[in-house]
Amino acid sequence: MRRKIYIIGILCGILLLTGCEKGKNISNKAEQITSNVIKKASYKDGDTIQKQIDTNIKINAEVNIPESLQSLKINKTKAYRPNLNEKNIKEIFFQKNDKLFKNIDSGYNSREFGKYDSICYTSADGASLIYEPADIEYSNLNREYYLNCLFTDPQFEDYNLDRYPQSEELSFAKKEKVFQKIKKVFDTLNIPISEDYTSYSLNHKQLKKEEKAMDSNGNIHTENEKKSWKEDDDAYYFILHQEINGVPIEQSGYGDGYTGTGVEETKLEVIYGKKGWISFEEQWGYSLEQTDTVWNIIPVKKALEYFQKKCDMLVLNEKWNISEISLKLLPVFKKNNDYEIRPVWFFEGDSLDQDKKEHKITIIFDAITGKEITT
Repeated sequence: MRRKIYIIGILCGILLLTGCEKGKNISNKAEQITSNVIKKASYKDGDTIQKQIDTNIKINAEVNIPESLQSLKINKTKAYRPNLNEKNIKEIFFQKNDKLFKNIDSGYNSREFGKYDSICYTSADGASLIYEPADIEYSNLNREYYLNCLFTDPQFEDYNLDRYPQSEELSFAKKEKVFQKIKKVFDTLNIPISEDYTSYSLNHKQLKKEEKAMDSNGNIHTENEKKSWKEDDDAYYFILHQEINGVPIEQSGYGDGYTGTGVEETKLEVIYGKKGWISFEEQWGYSLEQTDTVWNIIPVKKALEYFQKKCDMLVLNEKWNISEISLKLLPVFKKNNDYEIRPVWFFEGDSLDQDKKEHKITIIFDAITGKEITT
C-alpha cells in the first residue's frame, strides 16, 4: 500500500513539473510578444509590430515615423482658415478690362465666419471664379475637356495618371517656373504650400488618347469631346499639399467640418497651360503659425495601449487586420476659426465582414493626449 502511494506521489510530482514547465513556456511566449512590441515601439520608421489583440483583431503592421518626428517632439502649430480678399482674388484671375457678371448665392453659414455669400464671377469668354471667404475655384472654358482626360482615383479601373509623365518638360514653360508662379499665388492667399509637389505633364497627344466625356452614369458621349488637341493645349497638372518640417499635413476630411467638430477635405490643385490658368482649386487650405511651445509625442507603445483599450470595448462581427501604424499630422478644430496641426497615430488596415466583403478601416489617436479622433 505504501509503495502504491509512493508511486502515485512520484507521478503527481512529474505531472506537476510538466505542468509548470508548460505554464512557464506559455508565460515566456506571452512575455516575448510583449517585449517584441515594447522593443519595436522604440524603433524608427520601417519596423514591424505583430500582435493578436483578440480572436477578431490582429496587428501585423509596419510602423512609419517621419524622420523629423522620430525625436517624438514637435513645436505646436496653430492654424486658421484665411479670410480671403475678394478684390485681390479677382485681380489674380481676370484682367482689368474683362467684363464680369456677378451672381450672389446667399444663406450659407460656417463656424469660422458665420453667415456668408458664395459669389460667382463669369467672364464673357466663359471663365468662372467661385469665391467664398476661405475657398476659391477658378476654371476657364476648357477645364471640362481636361477633366475628361484625368481619372485620378487609383481605386477605380479607369485610373490613368500613371500614363502622364512626371518628368517631361513641356515646350511652353519649365515646370519649376510654373510652380513658382503658382506658389506665389498661394503665398498671396497666406496658404503656404510644400515645394515637394506632385505634377503631371499633360501632352496634347496623350490627352487625345485618354479623353472620355462621360455622364454621371458612366455613359460616354463622344459629341462632348474636344474637336482637336494641339500643342497649344499642353498643360501641367499640379497636386499640392501643405507641410510642417517636411511632414505632409493630411488632407482627408473627417467628421463634419461645417456644423460639427471635424474638418473637410483639403484640395489644392492647379492645371496651368500655355495660355495661363485652366483650373485653380483651393479648398480648405490653412494659414499656419508655428509656436515655441514643444509637444511631447506619445510613443508607439502607448498608442498600442490606447488601441487595445478601444478594442476591449468593441463587440465585432468582423475581422480586422491592421497593416500600418503611422505617425502623421492632422488639422484639428478647436473653436471658431482656431485650429491646431496635431501629430496623430493612424491605425490602418482592412476589415472582413460576415459576407466576406472587405473595406478599409482607419482608427486615429491624438499623439499628444491619446484621445481617439472620431472619423
